[in-house]
Amino acid sequence: MARRALGLLMAFAALAGLCFLADRLPEPGFRSRPGKNRFQALPRRPFTLGDVLKANLLPVISPVIINEVGLAAAAGPLDDAGNPDDWVELYNRSDRPVPLAGCTLTDTLGRKRKWPLPDIEIAPGGYLLLWADGESRMHSSVEAIVKENGAWISARDDFRTKTGYTWYGSNSVSSAEQDFLARRLRADFDVTEPGPYCLWLRIRNDGEIPAALRCAVDGGERFPVSVEPGRDYQIVRIRHPRAEDGYWPFDYREHTISISLEQGEVSLARIFATHADRPFEMEDPSIHAGFRLSNGGEMVALYSARGVPLDYVAFPALPDGKSFARVPAGSHHWQLADPTPMGRPLVRAPKLTRPTGYLDGPATLNAEPAEPGDTVRYTLDGSHPTDQSPVFPDSLAITQKCLVRARSFRPGAISSSVATRMFWLGPKPDMPVMWLATDPANLWDRQHGIMLNVMARGVSSERPCYAALFEPNGRVTAADTGLRNQGRTARTRTLVRSFRISCRARYGQDRWPGAVFEGDGPDRPRSFILRGKVAVHHPLGLELMRAAGFLAPRTKHCLVTMNHEPYGIYFLLEDPEQPEYIQHHYGHLDVDMIKRRSMAHPVIFGTADEFDRAWAGVTRGGAGYGKPEAVDRLMDRGYLARWIASTVFLDSGDNDQNYFVFDKRRPAPAWSIVNWDLDGVFYYTLLGQTNTVRNAANVMGFIRQVFGTLMKDPAFDRYYLVEFQRLLNHPFQPARWLRRIDELEDHFMHHVDEEYQGDLNQNRWGPRWPGVRRLRLADVREELEEEFASARRFFADRGDAVRSRLQEEYGLPAPVPVEVRGEGVIELMVDGWRETLPYRGWYFQGTELSLGAISNQPLSFTVNGNLVTGGTWRAAVTGAMTLQASQIRPAE
Repeated sequence: MARRALGLLMAFAALAGLCFLADRLPEPGFRSRPGKNRFQALPRRPFTLGDVLKANLLPVISPVIINEVGLAAAAGPLDDAGNPDDWVELYNRSDRPVPLAGCTLTDTLGRKRKWPLPDIEIAPGGYLLLWADGESRMHSSVEAIVKENGAWISARDDFRTKTGYTWYGSNSVSSAEQDFLARRLRADFDVTEPGPYCLWLRIRNDGEIPAALRCAVDGGERFPVSVEPGRDYQIVRIRHPRAEDGYWPFDYREHTISISLEQGEVSLARIFATHADRPFEMEDPSIHAGFRLSNGGEMVALYSARGVPLDYVAFPALPDGKSFARVPAGSHHWQLADPTPMGRPLVRAPKLTRPTGYLDGPATLNAEPAEPGDTVRYTLDGSHPTDQSPVFPDSLAITQKCLVRARSFRPGAISSSVATRMFWLGPKPDMPVMWLATDPANLWDRQHGIMLNVMARGVSSERPCYAALFEPNGRVTAADTGLRNQGRTARTRTLVRSFRISCRARYGQDRWPGAVFEGDGPDRPRSFILRGKVAVHHPLGLELMRAAGFLAPRTKHCLVTMNHEPYGIYFLLEDPEQPEYIQHHYGHLDVDMIKRRSMAHPVIFGTADEFDRAWAGVTRGGAGYGKPEAVDRLMDRGYLARWIASTVFLDSGDNDQNYFVFDKRRPAPAWSIVNWDLDGVFYYTLLGQTNTVRNAANVMGFIRQVFGTLMKDPAFDRYYLVEFQRLLNHPFQPARWLRRIDELEDHFMHHVDEEYQGDLNQNRWGPRWPGVRRLRLADVREELEEEFASARRFFADRGDAVRSRLQEEYGLPAPVPVEVRGEGVIELMVDGWRETLPYRGWYFQGTELSLGAISNQPLSFTVNGNLVTGGTWRAAVTGAMTLQASQIRPAE
């Protein structure tokens, strides 16, 4: 019986491929224990080597097979952007070319048409490398250059009234039968090398039915192109209607491609051309698949155009530097092996004999190849070395500030990853410098450059980068990282980009190698953020929230240099979504962390169960709905009162970006807030006619419902007044912040030239974008001076303005001054805040003043001439007060 079952199984596999077995393969991933966070998740059954060897026993009869799979690794192959990516290798083991038109690749059971392969052929005994990085695009070393005025440009015009425009790939274009002629796109190609070309569209069908387009080249016949529905972008070839091979004979001139949408709904990301004579070579890799591979192992399957399974592989979790391959190529035997993409070995990177850092004087640098036959080549401009770059000399002299990138080459092998070093000669900088090195194509390439593809998001938009942080105290830390755009401002027509720097194992290490901020613990950050053009307001806002006792990412101002070009004044910012941030501030990871603005994925860590239960009592009905006591399950009332008062003082209108954290190990668990996006502060709008300090509905986001519920309680309303008064008297005192602004201005104004050069270096497109103009050095200086001046005006006036509004809304007399002087006492606890004497504050009559000793020694106080002894003193303020504090001397 067992033999008969096995025979039936193998016969079925030979006819229908992997479908029967695929449903029974173990699935990698994680599932959370009820009530536990993701750091305590239990893995499902893993893909062990024994599992996959048994699963890969079925015979395969297809001429094109999956030959090797590999995960991104620092020493692995690099894609056309120089990125280490996951990869899948196909191999044609037959003696004839095999077309791939209509074939699909998938890593998801039940979605066999997840990613359609491009309409290309694999030569006999040939390989095809697919980068599994989720980008779904193609690239070729032969360029059909798109003229700048013909590039895809954003337009949000009425499609019923205008023609001849283009749009971003993220904008869907819907058609209606009566106006499809108006939905027309045009792109102009300036061909620099005559010959046969393939034309391609990177396109996604966003509708439920096949999309119908018509394409014309150089005003010729309009022929149909169909795009099937799908959730991923796909590469569609535009074939010449009367050429058997489908190539377009382009000569040396400008060619025009026009496309009209007749039916359906599509997003068009790009149109491009590749030369037929040099398609998809390994040194400039070819195709990027619309999915990624799992580090824990999974299954990848290849299907024919008719949906018949051709081949599959189930691979395990791979050790670092290993792939899962058929050995020899095209056989039925799978094993862990050294990666050999395209049938060629990988060269290891050279060893550079000197680390990144400061140099006291001229020095030399040597490069040691991993193998005697390797040739090491180098560059000094930040670009990746190629086989045309200069050969590394026996000893490279370093006589000035220098960026060196080296790479090993070997005939018949795949060139190595890039080794980078940075050397600083001369006086140390007076503020930290974040020096970044990346190939210029990673910044400015039209297809994958982060400076020109501003709408690209996520890890797939990340580009490899070497980052080094040079501190004024002589400390230097450096690592190979990823670099991408960060935040909403980076995706608009802004002058300066903000960036995210991420450490990942694929680049060499998953943590930054040293401390970034003062007080860093042993857990190094995995990522941090570089914010530009908000160098005063945003960091000052975060400093103020920390001074008020709330969690907020630490900041650190620095100069940014990209390759050899200044990019201006930035500030480093902690990434609150990293577990290291939670570990540093809470001491453990047993927390729930929610970001309610991102409703599609509100849970950062843990679950939303506790939050939903607490939130329902305030806003969703049920027991306690709309009652102040229901808020006690959400967070401490005093904490919430202080946070709302701080947000009102700052005039922060963007606090929906904040995080809510539930510490499960506190004796009395309660929610706290991590303040995050405070770039829109200090703008005076809150105290207008529509907003008040007791009703901040327009700036409080969803938490205004909690605030409104609490303000129904007269006791809380009074408590809110007292807490606001204490904040104004202590952490928000203007003198402290005016001194801080002076410090920053003295520091920054020495670097106006770097800020100006950064504006120019990041805006090479200049006047092509409406509203973006070239600045002069005087403009940048004036802009910085005004930013500091506006912050000074804010802190000089804000306290009095808020007190005046509190007085008006609560119907109180004007506040009265209270002074505390010290005799032999330098510091006291005033209202629970540590203050240096003499102290002066303003109090509404009837509110409480408290004094306490910082040490255990008792104090005596003279209050309006009356002596009070003891360690603490409390009283209601009934008028202007002057207090003299002195220490009681021990009896002799």
